[in-house]
Order: sequence, then C-alpha cells, then structure tokens
Amino acid sequence: LAIGDEDMDTGTGEVKVQGNSARVVRIPPPAVELFRREAGPLLLFRAGTGAAPDREELDARLQLAAADAGLHNSDQVNCLVLNHSYIAYLVRQGVRLSELTKIVGNLSPKFLAGYSRISPAGPGRPLEKISLFFPLPAYMDKLPE
Repeated sequence: LAIGDEDMDTGTGEVKVQGNSARVVRIPPPAVELFRREAGPLLLFRAGTGAAPDREELDARLQLAAADAGLHNSDQVNCLVLNHSYIAYLVRQGVRLSELTKIVGNLSPKFLAGYSRISPAGPGRPLEKISLFFPLPAYMDKLPE
C-alpha cells in the first residue's frame, strides 16, 4: 500500500486509498492543517530518499514517536497495534461490523467476528453515527510548530 501526495486532498481532508481495498478516508482537520504546513502531505512519512517507507520503517518511526512521548512499553507500539487500537475504537462505539471494511479496508469475516466480543449490546450503528476520528488527533493542535 502506497499513498502519494496526489492521493491526499487537503481541501476536503480526504485520502484516496488505492488497491484491493480501495476507499476514501477522511482525516481530522488538525491533521489536514499539519499536512498543509509541511511541504507535502507525506513529508512526515518519507524515508530520506522520498520513497514510501516499508512496514519495518513505519514500525520503527512509531516506536521512536512513542518513546519521545514517554509512553510505557514504547517498543511494543507498531502498525498492527495502532490498527487494532483504531478498529477497537470504532467497534466500541457500536459500528456495524459489516461496515467496518469501508473505513479500515478488507478484513476476513473470521477476523471481524473476533471484534464482536467488544461491540456493545444492541444493533450496530451506521458509520454516519460514529466518530471516525481517532482521539489522538485531538492533541495534534498542541504539537509544536
């Protein structure tokens, strides 16, 4: 999965994810503003060569950011943990599990069924009724310039 500058529209706050799990994902306004301040949306994620980083590099960057933030067990922070945290955040709000793939991409039914344990009782809520923005971006407006 590679996302290029052309895939992000800082005017609408939307990112086009290409590939087998194509979708459009909205990003929160503080993140859009951060990307606007930088010379390009993906500047923060590029390796020195301008190439998209691989999974190992992303994991390392996440661990460095977690360590700098003073998080306990920062060496355990990685892409999978962040992905699970976001999915769990959506599921705990009661999102319809069948609609989850519209946001996070293709997931097997068996994988999705595992999240039913943390889904609140009652019928699932449509995407329009839940907050898609992970709570972390709420602190982005406090980042130093």
